[in-house]
Amino acid sequence: MGILDWLKGSNDAKKAQQMFEIAKNGIQFLPNSGYDVSVTCAVEVLVFNAVIIINNYRVKYGESGATVCKEFLGLIRQQCYLWLTDIDQAYINAILLDRLIMYSRESDIVFTENNYIASDIYIAFFKKPFTIFKNEVPSLHELPAISVFQLSCLKPLIKQMKKLSSSI
Repeated sequence: MGILDWLKGSNDAKKAQQMFEIAKNGIQFLPNSGYDVSVTCAVEVLVFNAVIIINNYRVKYGESGATVCKEFLGLIRQQCYLWLTDIDQAYINAILLDRLIMYSRESDIVFTENNYIASDIYIAFFKKPFTIFKNEVPSLHELPAISVFQLSCLKPLIKQMKKLSSSI
């Protein structure tokens, strides 16, 4: 490995660390918006923030940013291991993969479809954090709470993560 490769790797690690700090600090957005945050909810928000940051970074840098994103996801996974010591690492990895796919899909739809209700994100954050669920249908009395969450917290959180990560 030459000096230029080493310097590039060092710069990639710094960018990944900056992205991680933005994602981690973004967890505070929920309590500041009036929502209680358990440890598993904090992990969900961390992973959600990571998806927003990675999508923003990939738009900016394309495939040339893949190494940074890979390092960033490694930091996210390590933080999950630290916070969820009582959960098997293989299960954590399975949930992370599930959430990366779901949050990527859901975060795009939130802004493109006016009448879309982000119930999967709400369920993952508050009802079934860090558990696998499929085709969960919220009850009718939950819909107003989900709509409020989406407007007052989720959309502003996405905007904040995009804004903060655009400087990287």
